Amino acid sequence: MLEKIEKYTAVDMSENGNVSLRLTTVITDNEIEISRSHFRQLYTPEDSIEHLPEHISGSIALYRSGISS
Repeated sequence: MLEKIEKYTAVDMSENGNVSLRLTTVITDNEIEISRSHFRQLYTPEDSIEHLPEHISGSIALYRSGISS
C-alpha cells in the first residue's frame, strides 16, 4: 500500500527574521521507501505563518520576538 508522509525536517532562522523551512515528502510502498523529496520554503517577517503547524509557527514567533527586543 502506498503511503505519503510530509513533515518539516529543518528550520533555519536568521538574525534578520527570515525563516527557511525544509518540507520532506516520503513515499513508501509496504513500509519500503521508494521516494524522498525536499521542498524549501522561505518566510520573511512580513509573511504570514499562521497556516504552519503550531509547533513551527510558535517557535518562529518566539525567535522573532527575541531578536526584535
